[in-house]
Amino acid sequence: MKQSEDMVIKNCSVRYAKVHTPGKAYEETAPAEWSVNMYVSDEDRDALMARGVNPKEDKDGAEYFVVKRAVSSRAGADIKAPLVVDAKKVPFTDDIGNGSVCNVVVTLFPWSKGKKSGVKVYLQAVQVMTHIAYSRGGVDAFDVHDIENPFA
Repeated sequence: MKQSEDMVIKNCSVRYAKVHTPGKAYEETAPAEWSVNMYVSDEDRDALMARGVNPKEDKDGAEYFVVKRAVSSRAGADIKAPLVVDAKKVPFTDDIGNGSVCNVVVTLFPWSKGKKSGVKVYLQAVQVMTHIAYSRGGVDAFDVHDIENPFA
């Protein structure tokens, strides 16, 4: 692959979607970034790997691809958040929980520096097809109880 290329990854399961509020980059010197971990079909996996993109492996052995977008350029200019819409192309503002099914538009940018080379996978847009609500801190594990004063 010699030049950039756009791809639409359809119906992938996503995890750790940081598309409304950027997350912290792993390197201290790197700016914050929007990102999504994509668990893709075998066909999309093969297409990405054929273009030089290598998957990572989670603790359960499942392969996934990380797509990201910095919040600012190297020159310091702000970069807008990725576009996020629902299945009807209406802007989607809810947090996206693990296991949601999305279509993800990415741009593949080949790069080389010295003897090293690779492909950067840049997050362009996310379309939420099946939404699983994001839950914070395990509160969803509790049942709701109809008790007026549990401490009485």
